[in-house]
Amino acid sequence: MSTKRKDVAKAYITYRQERTKAREANGTYVKNIEKKLNVEDNTMQNANVDEESFGGRMGEASSANLKEYALNYCMPKWMADLHRNNEIYIHDLDHYALGDHNCLTIPFDKLLANGFNTRQTDVRPANSINTAFQLVAVLFQLQSLNQFGGVSASHLDWTMVPYVRKSFVKHWKDGYHYIAGCKDELDWEYLT
Repeated sequence: MSTKRKDVAKAYITYRQERTKAREANGTYVKNIEKKLNVEDNTMQNANVDEESFGGRMGEASSANLKEYALNYCMPKWMADLHRNNEIYIHDLDHYALGDHNCLTIPFDKLLANGFNTRQTDVRPANSINTAFQLVAVLFQLQSLNQFGGVSASHLDWTMVPYVRKSFVKHWKDGYHYIAGCKDELDWEYLT
C-alpha cells in the first residue's frame, strides 16, 4: 500500500481474505457449528434441552463457538492441547470464557429471613408460607438466569417451618372468634 501499485496490494488483501474464509469453511470450527445447526451431531447431553428445536440448535451452535473460543483464546496452549487430546476434560468448557459457575445450592433460609436485592429492587423478608414459596420461585428464576447448570434447595422443608408457623398463627387468630364455645384468650406467644 505504500507503493504506487495499490491495486496489487488490494488484490492480495482480497485474495488472503478469500483464502482465510475458504480455510475456515473447511475447518473444524465451522464444521462443528454446521453439525449443531443441522442436528447432525445430536448428543442429547442435557435433559432440559431439545437439541432439535430452534432454541436447542441455537444454543448448541453457540456452545460449539464458545468452546473453540475458550480453547483458542482463554487458556494456555498446553492446557487446550491436553483437552483436545483427551488427557484432561474441562467440564462446561463453553462457559470457561464467561467465568460463570455451575451447580449451586441457594441459602433460602437466610434470604427469606433477611430479604434480598435483585439489582432492580429490594425484597423484604417473608412473613407467610405463601410469600416464602413465591420468593423461592423468584430466587430460583433469578439465580438460573445468572449461572449455568443446576440450582438446588437443601433442607427446604426445614427452611419453611417459621413461615408455616407465622401463617398458622395469623389464620388461627383470624378464625379464633368463629370457634364455638371459645371465650378465653389464647397464649399467642405459646403458638409462635
